[in-house]
Amino acid sequence: MPYLNSSIDPNSLGFLAILLGGSRAHCLQVQSCPEGVDRDWDGLGILQSRSNIERLIVNDKLRASLCSLLHIVNEEAPGDSWTDLVDNDVEEDTWDVIRFSGRAADGSKRTIKLWSLDHILQALNDPAPHLIKVASFRNVPCCPRFHPRLGWTALVHQPRRVAGGLFILQDRDIFLLKDPSTTTKSLRYAVLGVTCDLLLTSVLLFHTSFHRFLDPPRSRLLVKWLGRYPLLNPDALDEAIKSIYKSETYHPTLRKNLENEMRRLICLGAGVSQKSDSEADDETSIQISGTLLVTGEHNDIQGPYNRFLFEAPPTFIQSNDNTPLIPVVTNPPDLGSGEFEFTSEELTNPSPFSSNSQSYFTHIRTKGGTEWTNAFVKVSSAASIKWERKMLPVISTRISPGMLPNLLAYNADLNSLVMTRLPGKPLNDFRLEYAMMRNCEDLTFKSSRDALRWFVDIEIRRAHEYGLLYSVGKDLADALEGLDSPIHKFYYDRLHNDVRFTKHYYPTTPGFSGDNAVQFDDFIALPWKIDGVEYPPLQESFRKAERILDPHGQVLPKLWACLGLGDGHGGNVMISPKKQDPAIFFIDFEAAGHHSPFLDLAKPLYLDGFFPVMYHDITSTSSDPTSERAPVLWRIDDGKVCIDLDAPLSDLDKVICFMKLEYTLKPLLEYTAWNLEEQMESAGNVLSAALLCCALLTRDFSRHPDSFFLNCAVGILLYNDLKDSLKRFCGWDNWPCVVETSINDKELALFGGGGFSLTPEQFDTQLFSILFNKVDLEPDSVFLRRLDDTLLLHKKFSKDSNESPAVVVRRIGDARRTGIRVAPHTCIRESIFAEPRIDHHFQYQEVQETRRSRPYRMTLVDLGCCMGTDLRKLVVDGFPVLDIMGLDIENRFFDIGRLMYNEGDTSSIKFKQTDALDPLFCERNASLESKFDFVHSANVVHLFQTEGQLAFIRSMAFLAKPGGLMWVVKSGWPMDQMVRSTSTKKERVLGSQLTSLRSSSWMLRDGVKRISYIALSWSRTASYEWRSLTRIGCYSGQ
Repeated sequence: MPYLNSSIDPNSLGFLAILLGGSRAHCLQVQSCPEGVDRDWDGLGILQSRSNIERLIVNDKLRASLCSLLHIVNEEAPGDSWTDLVDNDVEEDTWDVIRFSGRAADGSKRTIKLWSLDHILQALNDPAPHLIKVASFRNVPCCPRFHPRLGWTALVHQPRRVAGGLFILQDRDIFLLKDPSTTTKSLRYAVLGVTCDLLLTSVLLFHTSFHRFLDPPRSRLLVKWLGRYPLLNPDALDEAIKSIYKSETYHPTLRKNLENEMRRLICLGAGVSQKSDSEADDETSIQISGTLLVTGEHNDIQGPYNRFLFEAPPTFIQSNDNTPLIPVVTNPPDLGSGEFEFTSEELTNPSPFSSNSQSYFTHIRTKGGTEWTNAFVKVSSAASIKWERKMLPVISTRISPGMLPNLLAYNADLNSLVMTRLPGKPLNDFRLEYAMMRNCEDLTFKSSRDALRWFVDIEIRRAHEYGLLYSVGKDLADALEGLDSPIHKFYYDRLHNDVRFTKHYYPTTPGFSGDNAVQFDDFIALPWKIDGVEYPPLQESFRKAERILDPHGQVLPKLWACLGLGDGHGGNVMISPKKQDPAIFFIDFEAAGHHSPFLDLAKPLYLDGFFPVMYHDITSTSSDPTSERAPVLWRIDDGKVCIDLDAPLSDLDKVICFMKLEYTLKPLLEYTAWNLEEQMESAGNVLSAALLCCALLTRDFSRHPDSFFLNCAVGILLYNDLKDSLKRFCGWDNWPCVVETSINDKELALFGGGGFSLTPEQFDTQLFSILFNKVDLEPDSVFLRRLDDTLLLHKKFSKDSNESPAVVVRRIGDARRTGIRVAPHTCIRESIFAEPRIDHHFQYQEVQETRRSRPYRMTLVDLGCCMGTDLRKLVVDGFPVLDIMGLDIENRFFDIGRLMYNEGDTSSIKFKQTDALDPLFCERNASLESKFDFVHSANVVHLFQTEGQLAFIRSMAFLAKPGGLMWVVKSGWPMDQMVRSTSTKKERVLGSQLTSLRSSSWMLRDGVKRISYIALSWSRTASYEWRSLTRIGCYSGQ
């Protein structure tokens, strides 16, 4: 059966063109299908405008004709869904493409994406990657993309649920997967988005006009993707084709056809109108907005995914009404009334994730009835059963329909609830099976990529449901009177008087027995040393955490509260064993209620996000031999518990942990920072204290010392340094806070690590970044104080030495616009980076004179060189280009500088990327130790606080030869005039502090190298006179 029904005229439905992609297009082109080709048909329909798409999809008669055109007999989405979508005027619910799908009579799936020509041109004329919102009835949170150099990347996002049961999926015309370690411009590491892949590679089946009308958009797409001159790079086209057709089994005819077509379009594209040459060619403008990169350290995803890109999630879900979503039995009948009949009891399968309550399966029916109902009977304490019976109707008002068990009956005398038996098993059972067998008993994953997509889909859906629950926030506190949660039994009650820790580990510590036994009281009083960093004893941490989590104390009761499941980890989430759209059910509401969401999130974050840590004693028995070795070494040494900790999380675990942080914790933090900023510190303290409890007070590891010390180490790190630990374990560095702005009073910013303490320069940089990105605030025009000197540099280094000043200034403006997106520092915003400043330093002439007077070569390095302007000034003034080097943490500046100076493919100056604040700076740059006679840095050190400044100076000293000179320009002084002296003259300079450091000698003491130096600086006295001060310092390094 073909894709299109020849009896239906596509023109009558408004189509300009219909294209067929995927494996089916391959079959059409080579007249054969590879084995295993699926039964899916994927097409692209192009209409003129959005209104044409709306008319086609909403009009019942036209939509029926569309189904006939595609041979669809069963639509995937109900017709009303599209009407609801089109009628929805919520701005966040807007769409650009509609994915329409259904089943044909032969069982094949027929899909077509409806895209307007208007939006195609809009997207492809945007020089930056353009977001494409796809309305779909199918939820697709994880999309694989391939690049031949980087392998597979998982593009993960949280689809937005909109009217009609539809989702808004996030696609882009181009995704940048660039490896941050490369500085080579030709290696763009960009891949096409799903929709644009169809646009470029599909076979044209129908068109209303000359079939070449698709040439301009296809050509523009190639120019945007590969640059204007990809044919000059023999690898570019080959890599592009390989990123589209991954398998070598595809017929060579298809590859050849595509290559010829792309060559033709590229040649055509050389004449396509560009919005800006600099924007079209500048790879730094091709970047993914609002994404985070997680690169796996272990290859236990079995190869397919080498990295994961996470799109920014929706904002925090605000409060909605309290209307129940599903009918709830609020007064179930009593089992003791004699109205029911039962079959024999069937015990539930034991699971390491089961709660302490007892349960069994049975069949139940009303007395005299004919139909039996599969039932699940839960037996617990009278208080727990009463509370759960109370909470079920409340929770049901917030959870989506069909995600809760139906309460059939209860028995007050036997303390039991009877609920419908749910299909499947706990999510953590699937996690455990996959961790141990790389597959699941009830599911067969074709690949690890297939498995990851399944787990990601579930976590995305869970995050949405948590958002619905947490939306019952502070404003509704009065309406939830009487719902104070029993969640504190997991935290405060276990901490109080060390009840839980004593129960599990008294009288001796796991791993120490016999003559080596360590008594309980002695152990909890020992300090800890994890990876060389010391932490307080457990006794001290427990007492502090107890004060934080006291429900009647000074911290927890003051935090905003909301509805929560209380115990919503993966062991209490039932999943049906289906590959596509598995059903999700939440169970066990004994701890549900009204409490802090940061307390509520702790258990699912630790038990699910740190799954191989919490269940190490189980997962370490895996058939995978690499899992036998514990990621922890422990000992007691010098009166401390010493731990050496490896990376405990696999790539799959990192992804799940990252998703919980990005899609559940981050919206909570943003809501708190925006509405209740004064509670931000308490929120972090409550979460870190609760995570400590989860790690140390959840499971009994008395017979598993490796698991005990592993959880202790991870829990202590999370408790004492939550933000840095989350970054260490799963790469999440997205903790938000609020900054004041002059535009909208305040704006959310993301400061990684623990950074709420900012220098004025750092605050200014972050603020400008917000203004620039949020409200499109462009800087003022380029202003150069030293235009003649700047033009001289360009005349020296540009391929075209006869350029006009206007051309040079335009390139500087392009470089500044790009540089601001890389790092919006003041020196870039105000064009300082583009003009030489090094010769303003009082040491400059001495450096040049010293170099010229020596009979041997002298070398110079610029630490924090940015785009290399000062280095080029040195060359113009006679410093040999082979004797200088530029170092900077941001390697993108090197390419921006090369483009700004129009140097061609390579720069004559040597640059290297390095981080001067890296604790391993010396080890990573061993070849540069004591290599340079002159070490220069300008407008950098003021960016750091005291510790960072000291680390930066140490790195400078490491680079300097004994007797070498280190000279620094530090900005940030008041904008009045400062007098600086040289041996021959006095000059004035605005807003700078000039410092010169002379390393005088090497000394060797106890195997440690030391450089002693004299610092000559300038400081202002109370009488506004400047005087010279002398200070002594030293650098120490191994």
